[in-house]
Amino acid sequence: MTLRTTEIHARTSAFTLIELLVVVAILLLLISLLLPALDIARERSVTLSCLSKERQFAVAYIQRAGDNDGVMYSVSAGDPSLYV
Repeated sequence: MTLRTTEIHARTSAFTLIELLVVVAILLLLISLLLPALDIARERSVTLSCLSKERQFAVAYIQRAGDNDGVMYSVSAGDPSLYV
């Protein structure tokens, strides 16, 4: 290999600035498409978590009524006699 062949080989195997900018632009485009989908998934997970907690409260309330002969207690902040 002569010096000239090595120089030509080095030039053809390196990335140019334009190629690097194109790759960065494509990556930014893909990221911009992905971020809204992640936000939607996050909102859905919060909703599902809230619904799950709500269901657990309902199950606990129904089980408590089952343990107390079907009576569901209502606690009023002003009447201490209702506290069990």
